[in-house]
This record gives sequence, structure tokens and C-alpha cells, in this order.
Amino acid sequence: MDRVYTIKPNAFERHKKKYMRTVLILMIFAVLAGLGIAYLNSNDHSMDMYTYPFVIMMASAIMFFTIKKQLKRQEEIFYSYQLTIEENQIVREQMNLPTVTIPFNEIIEIIEGTADLRVLTVKSDSETILIHSGVEDYDEIKRRLEDVHSITPFQGGAKSWMEKNVFLVTIITLLAFATTYLASNKYVVIISGTFSLAVLSFGFYEIYTNKNIDPKVKKKMWWGIPVVYSILATIYYKLTGTL
Repeated sequence: MDRVYTIKPNAFERHKKKYMRTVLILMIFAVLAGLGIAYLNSNDHSMDMYTYPFVIMMASAIMFFTIKKQLKRQEEIFYSYQLTIEENQIVREQMNLPTVTIPFNEIIEIIEGTADLRVLTVKSDSETILIHSGVEDYDEIKRRLEDVHSITPFQGGAKSWMEKNVFLVTIITLLAFATTYLASNKYVVIISGTFSLAVLSFGFYEIYTNKNIDPKVKKKMWWGIPVVYSILATIYYKLTGTL
């Protein structure tokens, strides 16, 4: 029997708290790092006591409105999730994302996450559908899929170190980014700059190849090109002394 499954009411609240906590910490860290770079590169610290409070207030206002806007958008996308289990296939639809369809006879693996993160991952050779516990009647979905294909518990070895430690990698990348601009030692600049570029390149690739990410987010990633150019220019300048 065909059935469409949608998101439970208030299911976004759990994701909202996690999203808010992560974004706030990263934004505050980024602002402090930016202020630190500006302070160390400033020749006249006498004006800092007047300019920094203004910069902090402006940055706080920008962060507030940015987070508020992004939260609203994330909530709209979150609640637009629809999962349809038909007679011979499973279909996932969501706002701004391409529809993913996996016929039952093409399913090669179904993995269920841990008790802390109940997520079913349905895979074919070319497609992946994620079904999280925020979807209504999650247990019913699981039973129906078990009739189609066996479900394997998550073993913990599928994710790379970077995927498991996204927050730590982000902090280290911000520190490496700041070091690239502040350090005078050529070897330190090369190491920190190369690490920053490697992480940015990996992030670009992962985002652009992931079908579960909003295309608008992918388009905004082009704003990272000036950052890449800035890092390359800084490395070149500190190695050669010219641009």
C-alpha cells in the first residue's frame, strides 16, 4: 500500500538547538579571530577602544539577522520533507532538492544509525535516501523496509576522521587561516596555508557532490573563491615578497 510520510510537528526543535549552538560558537570564534588579526596588524592601537565596540555590535547584529533568516529557511526545508513508499520503490521529495527514487530491486544496502542518532540510510549504486527519526511512524517505515531488504546496524567505520570531527576541523582551519596571515616564518605559512586550502577544497567537493544539500547553498559556495585567492596570494607574497 502506497503511503506518504511527513515530518512530525515540532521535530525541528531538536535540530534547531543543535544548529544554533554550532553556528553561534563558530561565528563568535570567527569574529574574535578577525578582531585578533586586525589588532595584530594595526599600527595605531589608540583608536581600538573606540572602533572595536562598534565592530562587535555590528557583527552581533549581522549574526542575529543572518541566523534568524537561515533558521527560517532551514525550517521550511526541513518540514517540506516527504517520503513515499510505493509498491515497488521508495521516493524522497524535499524543497529545493532533486527528487530521489530508488526501486526496491536496486537497493544494495540499508543502514540504521546508533540509538543516539536514529537514521536509516537507503542506498542504491547511484542514489542515497536518508530517513531520520523526525519522520512520522519511523518504526513502521523500518518494518516495511525490512520486508524489502535486511537492515544493517551502523558499525562506525564508514565516516572519515574529518567527518567525525567537523567542529574540531573547523576550529583548526580557522586557526590555520589566521596563522597564514599573521605568521612570518615561511614554513609555517606554507603548512597553515596548504592545510586551509586542502580543507576548503574537500568541503567544496563534498557539498557539490551531495544531493541532499540545497542548491542555493551550493551557489553561495562560489563566495569562497576570493578566500582561496586571498590565501594563495598571501602565501606567494610571504614567500617572494612581491605580488
